[in-house]
Amino acid sequence: MEETTQPASSRAKLSFIEIARVIGILVVVLLHTAGLVVTQLQGTWLYTIISPMARFVVPLFFIISGLVLGLHHRDPGYRLDAKSFWQRRLHTLVVPFFAWNIVYMFILGGTQGKLVFDGQTLFNLTTGYIHLYYVFVLLQFLLLYTLLCRYFSRKALLVCLGLSALSSIVFYAISGELLWTLGADQHAFEWRYGKLFFGWAVFFFWGLWLGYSPAALERLKKHQWWLLLLAVCAYVPYLVVEREQFLQFGAYARDYFLLSGLPYQFIAATWLLAFLYGLEDRIRASRTMSRVAGYGQYAFGVYVAHFAVLVIIVFLWEKFMPDLPAGLEFLAIAALTLLLTIAFLRLCYLRPFRILGVILLGARGSSRHS
Repeated sequence: MEETTQPASSRAKLSFIEIARVIGILVVVLLHTAGLVVTQLQGTWLYTIISPMARFVVPLFFIISGLVLGLHHRDPGYRLDAKSFWQRRLHTLVVPFFAWNIVYMFILGGTQGKLVFDGQTLFNLTTGYIHLYYVFVLLQFLLLYTLLCRYFSRKALLVCLGLSALSSIVFYAISGELLWTLGADQHAFEWRYGKLFFGWAVFFFWGLWLGYSPAALERLKKHQWWLLLLAVCAYVPYLVVEREQFLQFGAYARDYFLLSGLPYQFIAATWLLAFLYGLEDRIRASRTMSRVAGYGQYAFGVYVAHFAVLVIIVFLWEKFMPDLPAGLEFLAIAALTLLLTIAFLRLCYLRPFRILGVILLGARGSSRHS
């Protein structure tokens, strides 16, 4: 979800990335809504089937971030200006990251009836409340990128990709071993150690490789249906292990970091990008699809803001709205969350509320970012 201005040679074919962002953020909103609204479904086969199926989304965002950065290095003579790079990220990522952490501290404290300032609060403020771990991990990848990009070549990137794959495999293996030996931990491992880049490394560096290698996406596009078949095959063991996790512990302590899930997450995210890349010309030729792609500019804002909107809606819903069937209530709250979040973002883009846009969104929306 990292936003960055593209060089002219790479700018022509990026609509598929925007569509991927839109799909990804829709899945994120649905997942988080389900987690708060229909918790009683977690023990059902429906949840067991859908939950792991949707877990390619955060890996997809990391792949996109790497891909967009890798596109720069296709241009001969490109050199990163580290100072301007981080000055920009200070405004677009760092400030919104800490601002939203403070927002979530007060929202969660208010809805839970109290604010507690302790070591856990400090940890969350500096590493990310709830889903904001994504931004914290992305900042780590951007630091690695800044340190390594001057050495980029096909061979160097292959070495980075190999080391990152090893890092992710080891991390996922350790996570699973701790789960099966120590038991469920209420997501403690994922909420703590998932905020480090090690587990996510293969996705970001795979994206860098895809962006850096001009023919990579073309090759993947030609084999997209084989990728889809591989994703389906990789999903089966992930599903089996997820179900076994619930049967053994009565809860899900690992959503992402199971070794059985790594191949599926990697292949499914890659397949979606290859599939959408193959539709690039049709996306650009269709007025409807181009409009959908235009909503990609809201992806970062929806990601950081939607959970705050969701928590408030659920809090008010439980107080003032009548009980509805779980499915209908889920759809209603998810739709409200998405619509109100986008409305809030558009409000922040207006001149009278410019300061909100600067602090909470990094001034996104004032100009088009790819």
